Amino acid sequence: MEKKLLSFRDFLKTGTLGPIKPGLRMIDFARILGTPDSWVTEHVETIPVYWIYGPVEVSFGNDPPHDLHWFQIEHPNSIRKTTERVNDQFALAMEELGGSAKLSDFLQAALWNLQDVRIHYANFGNHQFMLDLCVGTVQMFFEVDTSLIENEDIDRFLAHTHCKVDL
Repeated sequence: MEKKLLSFRDFLKTGTLGPIKPGLRMIDFARILGTPDSWVTEHVETIPVYWIYGPVEVSFGNDPPHDLHWFQIEHPNSIRKTTERVNDQFALAMEELGGSAKLSDFLQAALWNLQDVRIHYANFGNHQFMLDLCVGTVQMFFEVDTSLIENEDIDRFLAHTHCKVDL
């Protein structure tokens, strides 16, 4: 069976992954995409509500009917192929937003009203610093090269930035 190509650009712009839309019930989601590559089962009391298909991570509500809440992609700039497998039926056409694309490339791609974009940061210590781009029901995590920060001192760098931080 040939995979159906889904536009990564359209996915980011609309928060819709082909036939998958936020609010879709878990059972209907499973009928479309089938069994995930893996589940996150940490902190699970009944059924896993965090599923992973290739680079796409999916979060469902904790309570039945477990509606789809949001999508997440970690390190989209590490996807080096022109298409990326989601499952046996679907693949993402990465267009110009794969490979070496930086967070700034996503912001300049005219995908969203920039008023709707939120960027959060996480300092995990040990020179691991992440930026989380959130818009609508899509989140993307980008790892920051801390070698570009003076003395790799993330806390000092953040204390001296001139940006508004949403907490």
